[in-house]
Amino acid sequence: MSSENTPEIAPEPQRFISFEGCVNFRDLGGYPTRDGRTVKWRKLYRSDALNELTPGDVYRALGELGLGTMLDLRNREEASRDGTGVLPANGLDYHHFPLLEERGEAPPMNGADIAERLSDTYQWIIHNSGEMLAEAVTIISQSPGNPGRPGNRGSAAVFHCSAGKDRTGIIAALILGVLEVEHEVVMADYLLTNDVAVAIFQRIRRMQPQYEYTQESMRAHPLAMEQFQETLHSTYGGPEQYLRSHGVSPDAFQSLRAALLDD
Repeated sequence: MSSENTPEIAPEPQRFISFEGCVNFRDLGGYPTRDGRTVKWRKLYRSDALNELTPGDVYRALGELGLGTMLDLRNREEASRDGTGVLPANGLDYHHFPLLEERGEAPPMNGADIAERLSDTYQWIIHNSGEMLAEAVTIISQSPGNPGRPGNRGSAAVFHCSAGKDRTGIIAALILGVLEVEHEVVMADYLLTNDVAVAIFQRIRRMQPQYEYTQESMRAHPLAMEQFQETLHSTYGGPEQYLRSHGVSPDAFQSLRAALLDD
């Protein structure tokens, strides 16, 4: 068969998306589900902080990636200190969910063993930030698949924290879990942060020189996600049951699946 008659196969979109102003921006598409479907590409993204995006980055985010909604998971002090960047001023719907901010009980931020400290932090979030997690997932369910919404440049959503690892990893695990992506795949997505851990460390050390971060603290540790998943299922019955108990409606789950899964 001649090359003239051979149909062109479009290349699979990139998992990591390169920007000048951040280092851990990733597409959550392409993952298989238990029922044989696939998470759509270019609908939902996870990232480290977006406050340093360049004009070229913004042009690409709004155009090629179709961003319309931005969820900031940093604490108020982090967002105020480092800024939100220019995406909200360019028509995106901006939502702020400070998942790790003290609410009655202070989150565990100290400890010599990094994996155990991260695990304790994830446990604090699952027990103390349920309503915020539910609100964030509801917002995401209203974003993809709704092109042309007033005030939006696109129908895709991005959620981020400072490193794009812990708070961002928890939201990603909840959403992928609701979509019936296998636990092993969710873990693999979580651990992808380690591919850029050095770059994350260098960026955060430059942005926040007053803190004594280590390169190891920028890595994703399996123990933290494993124990998060164990609590999510043994205590709450799984991601959908957890989110339902904190306010996510059946319609929101239906919209999430319709928008993010291939037919």
